[in-house]
Amino acid sequence: MIHVHTHSRIFKTPQHHSHDYLIRVSSRGLRHLSFEHLYTERDETVREDTRLAGPSTRCTGITEWQARAENVLVSLAWDWVQLSDGALRPVRVVPPRTNLKLIDELGYDMLEVESVAMLWQMIDDVAWQGCAATAIATM
Repeated sequence: MIHVHTHSRIFKTPQHHSHDYLIRVSSRGLRHLSFEHLYTERDETVREDTRLAGPSTRCTGITEWQARAENVLVSLAWDWVQLSDGALRPVRVVPPRTNLKLIDELGYDMLEVESVAMLWQMIDDVAWQGCAATAIATM
């Protein structure tokens, strides 16, 4: 659920963004977003951000997913590493990149550390590895 914050009740059209252009979504609303794979690509600069990327690492890269929240496009991207056994793992050294700003039940912006933890939990719940592996295999 997207919460609209205005200082006046004269607005008849809800504003889905704020002065910082982030889309405010409650933690409950985050669970209802249905993310779809947008793209995955190799990016060896990600290797610099992780200690996992060693001799047993095949490659590193980024993946981006998108969803619609009340007709507003939401983006969520993160770095990944592919291990020698082919398994893909998110790189948690760098927080996910997104245009989402999570808000609490009172409508206030959540602390960044809380938001990042919730985003990682959501990423863990999304079956992203299969789509990303398919994209990597065609590169």
